[in-house]
Amino acid sequence: MARVSLEISDQFRNKRLLSPIWLISKATWLEFLRRRDLYVVLIFMAIFLMIVIATRIVGIKSNEEVRFLLNLGLTISFFLAGILAVFASVRQIPDEIEKGTFYPLLAKPVERRDVIIGKFLAVSLVCLSVLVLFTLLTKIFVPSLPIFNSILLFQVINLEGFAILILCSTGIFFSLIFPKAVNVILLIILFLGSGTLIGFLKSHSKQGITSSIIKFLTYYIPDFSSLNLVQRYTDGATALSFSELFLLVAYCVLFIFAFVVLSSILLNRRAL
Repeated sequence: MARVSLEISDQFRNKRLLSPIWLISKATWLEFLRRRDLYVVLIFMAIFLMIVIATRIVGIKSNEEVRFLLNLGLTISFFLAGILAVFASVRQIPDEIEKGTFYPLLAKPVERRDVIIGKFLAVSLVCLSVLVLFTLLTKIFVPSLPIFNSILLFQVINLEGFAILILCSTGIFFSLIFPKAVNVILLIILFLGSGTLIGFLKSHSKQGITSSIIKFLTYYIPDFSSLNLVQRYTDGATALSFSELFLLVAYCVLFIFAFVVLSSILLNRRAL
């Protein structure tokens, strides 16, 4: 980040303005490539592909095995991209503050919201790349069946991508409120069990004002289970209608926008 602040300063000095958001995103991306997290994910990806290739060599004997392997591959790709998003997003701002690299950046003509947006875009791009790459490799190496709907597959990838964006924006927002370890635990619980958590809160809330408040608060918890259509796809179901897809996308965009804006507000008001 110190290098980013120097680059931004040089661009202003030479009157060749580059967006601070772009420079922050670029530096975050390069820093991410030097960390081990991405390579751990790639190792898991390689292990799964080796299993699939070995299975194909031995011979896949039924459609059920094809559906199982495809479901497993798509689920793992979503899980790995989500976990990567959790660990990557929660450390972006805290690590910069701890290392002291955040302060030289703020001395330059950079707004704090630029830092939030730049970090969010960089982390999101890395995690989305992992999701798309693993999904495509799974589709390439796992045999296809006539029951699989290509339009639904497109919807699966898109909604999972939006889920990753929600995770990244939520992680950055939570990192300005909670300690890193608490942040990780909360995000993993939301990512893996948001649907169960929301259902539990709604079903176990008693009648009255308390029940109404709890049900109202559940609308502010992102439901990642509603964005995971892998089982629907591998079961050979039909694609979502345009209205269903539009409502889910709008639901995601509202959460992403809200968390990015709230993160910017919190960082602006935070004494550093």
